[in-house]
Amino acid sequence: MPLAIIFGLVKGQSDRIKAHAKQLGTTFREGWTIRFLHASGATRNIRESDVRAALAEARRATEPVHILAITNQGGGVKSDLARAFIPIFRFRWLPSEWLSLPHPTPMEFISRVNELLIDEEDWRARVQPKDHASPLLLPQITFATSLDDIWELATRYGEGNNIGCERRLLAFHQCHWRRHSSGHYARKSFWTDDDNRVFDHTGAQHAPAPVERAWKFSYRIPEGFHYDLRHAQGRKFVARGAVTNKQVENEGYVNIDPYGYFRDDGQVVP
Repeated sequence: MPLAIIFGLVKGQSDRIKAHAKQLGTTFREGWTIRFLHASGATRNIRESDVRAALAEARRATEPVHILAITNQGGGVKSDLARAFIPIFRFRWLPSEWLSLPHPTPMEFISRVNELLIDEEDWRARVQPKDHASPLLLPQITFATSLDDIWELATRYGEGNNIGCERRLLAFHQCHWRRHSSGHYARKSFWTDDDNRVFDHTGAQHAPAPVERAWKFSYRIPEGFHYDLRHAQGRKFVARGAVTNKQVENEGYVNIDPYGYFRDDGQVVP
């Protein structure tokens, strides 16, 4: 059962919503666990400590997590707050005017959240990774493609671009899921980028990632999962990573995780 964390209401508001729901028998959408995390700021502002607490709560979950956040802080601050969660977890902003309860009333709040949860169910069915073969787990910084907006479209799903996101994911699959006829991967199919580099997701899993990189798009990454990255024809290449770049020699390969962090020793390119 997915978990929706409603993040940013002050405690009095969330208590009123829960009490109203209990009194009238109004419930959030069936099939979801709902949890409230409060903003601790005196002026309803979300603080860094609140973000850390929300991330810790989400990372402890065993089910897919959706963060539904709300604040009346400015646009620049909101962007910074969102970056703390994206692309680790599915993240949506609730309308800031909902902070002015009783408009909407607690019943209206629950009803509107339920409408959004229907959208989130669509995202789970059509976009969220189902296993470690999903293209959204590929390291965006490393994978060379002209279709490099799939990660952004997956993040913004629900903002009026749903059909475009689904079409883009299909186009990405048609372009980059390739069957190879020769070389190390002859007669096998893998994600292959525009530089003809293969991201093999089927190798042995080892060297578990830190907790900060254990989730992506609300999918819990299997412990030790990484890609064996090599050129389809065994040629040397430079792999761009999240922190450094690495030179991979002829017939060589490098281990890289879904966030672009390398897991092997190799020559670092300045």
